[in-house]
Parts: sequence; structure tokens; C-alpha cells
Amino acid sequence: MPQYRPGGKGCAAAQCPRCRALSRWRSVPGHTGMEVLKVVYRAGFTNPWHTHNCAHGIYVLDGTLTTHQGDYPAGSFVWFPEGGTMTHGAGDDGDCTFLFITNKPFDIQYVAE
Repeated sequence: MPQYRPGGKGCAAAQCPRCRALSRWRSVPGHTGMEVLKVVYRAGFTNPWHTHNCAHGIYVLDGTLTTHQGDYPAGSFVWFPEGGTMTHGAGDDGDCTFLFITNKPFDIQYVAE
């Protein structure tokens, strides 16, 4: 599968210097468009209130994911329904590495606070 560099086409995580996508994979053409990204949120980073056109899950590999729903340590899987408004990031005590898994092509729209 192709790998996309941080900041490449469609890489929303690269919009913030404290959050970067390490790797990006796409599904086989002609299928659902599901995507899997390996992402690192740097300590103290919070992705502000936003929504996606797709449902997605986050599987925490290392550190703690902090969301509007609570905190999730390594080994947790958190599901976000399509169209939901959310915020997530890493706590002040350390980076958070996770897999970001979508059910179809991914986009992001930020919501005014």
C-alpha cells in the first residue's frame, strides 16, 4: 500500500506543528475508501472542536488519549460516530501515539467555539 509523508495530500494531521501523521495507508481503489493513519499527538496538544464526514475509531498504542468523553490509556479503542462533534488530544504528561481508522475517505471541519 502507498505511504504518504506528513503534510502530503489529504493529511489533516499535518495542519498543526504539534501533531503529525507518521504514516498513511489507503484501501484498495474501488472499495470503501477506508483509511488507517498512525498519528502522534505531542504532549499538551488538543485538536480543537471538529467533525468528520466519516465514522472513525482510535486505537491508542502509547500514552493517553484525552477526549471530550474522558481519558483513554494505551490499549483502548474509542469509537466516534459519523458527524459527531469532538475534541481529542494528548495530556500534558506525554505524547499519545494511535491508529486512526475511518470507515470511508476522511475529512475534517473545525467548529467555531
